[in-house]
Amino acid sequence: MNDVKEISIEQLLQLLLKQKLLIILFSVMGVLISLGITTLVMDEKYESFVKLYVYSPSLGQTNSSQDLNALNYAQKVVNTYIQMLDTRSFRETILNVTGLDYTERQLDSMIEYSALNATEVFQATVTTNRPEDSLQIATAISGSAPDVIKGIQESSNLKIVDRAVINNVPVSPNLKVNLAIGLVAGLAAAVFLVFMRDLFDNKVKSAEELSELHGVSVLSEVSDIGKAERNKKGARTAPVSKEGEMYQIDKAYLEAYRTARTNLAFSVIKKGCKTIGITSSVSKEGKTTTSVNLSIALSQQIGVRVLLIDCDLRKPRLHQFFGFPSVPGVSDCLGGFNSLEEVLRTTHIPNLHLITAGTIPPNPSELLSSNAFISFAESLQNDFDYIVFDTSPINIVVDAFSLLKLCDGAVLTAVQGLSTHPEFEKTVSIVKNLGTKVIGTVLHGVETTRKKGYSGEYYYYY
Repeated sequence: MNDVKEISIEQLLQLLLKQKLLIILFSVMGVLISLGITTLVMDEKYESFVKLYVYSPSLGQTNSSQDLNALNYAQKVVNTYIQMLDTRSFRETILNVTGLDYTERQLDSMIEYSALNATEVFQATVTTNRPEDSLQIATAISGSAPDVIKGIQESSNLKIVDRAVINNVPVSPNLKVNLAIGLVAGLAAAVFLVFMRDLFDNKVKSAEELSELHGVSVLSEVSDIGKAERNKKGARTAPVSKEGEMYQIDKAYLEAYRTARTNLAFSVIKKGCKTIGITSSVSKEGKTTTSVNLSIALSQQIGVRVLLIDCDLRKPRLHQFFGFPSVPGVSDCLGGFNSLEEVLRTTHIPNLHLITAGTIPPNPSELLSSNAFISFAESLQNDFDYIVFDTSPINIVVDAFSLLKLCDGAVLTAVQGLSTHPEFEKTVSIVKNLGTKVIGTVLHGVETTRKKGYSGEYYYYY
């Protein structure tokens, strides 16, 4: 499997929609955290400012060229005057005038000078934690600056354009801006978390992903038919709710298994009996459910006889779907305790026959790889069009290895959001190394199936 994981914009949007609750949660958390920091941590700041005008006595003369020269001169010296005021000595002067208990370094961080649009006007802005202090410092600047400038350059003059006034409305923190920042930060954190989780998540997410990463076709996508069974603890039973009921494919999943049947027919083209092995990587991946439902779908074709054999000799379950006892079955027939006629059962499904697993043997792997089983399987092919073997999970035990070699192909099962790519890749590799054709995959738990109109839970009738 390719180690480089690519994701399209459409896939990312779908991923984000699936995790919308997480995104909403993080967004709300971002807003709440921002609100808490703004109201409980950040100090309120108050601002006062004064505007000063650089005045040259030559301005106002009748000679226009002299007025222009004076104006150009004033614009050029604005930055010079700002530098004259932005000094330690001037800040010490302000502290002496105001008598405020600030250090010279603190005052430096409070005052900001700026030239206004390349004019001969500049502004001193004072920001403090108290509005009274801002006003007092700004007033001191407007009162002391002309004398300081004149003391350095006698021809220079400053005039106050806009006097400082008290401002009781804090300029920061800005609650609306901070809440917006918190919202964006929460969204960004949620998107990043979702993306990273997806990047390191090795679970199967779609049929397209299976095909692209493992080179196998998907025979059908089925909604989560086995969720209730997988959630059960302990021994699992077939989904029959009342005594005497006979299992049928739920109408919600019937079309999906018919699709799998059609795709399987195109993949296995041969005369005579077609043998299909159904396996999975691990347990609870819909293997037995697929074996039953696919066999029912195959038997619904006109003139087709299907035999379903339970070869999961460790944890057999097929007999539960059809209301038969597990014994006698395959192991009893191979051991010579029962004849083929005694273990071959006719189910309530027309054209579908069943052979259960039988007595659980101490050596399932040896029994399924024996010459007796080979002869047993070959003897059945003359009477059926399809033989479907329900096998053990291939990544857990080796019981199915020899059996799969006898099959015309193997159908693998997986569950979206549960099966993992490393396990599935291992399964594909094992089947191919056995020399068996991988016909395709039946993928369970696909949410898009419901969106296309298939819905409902298990549906049973007499």
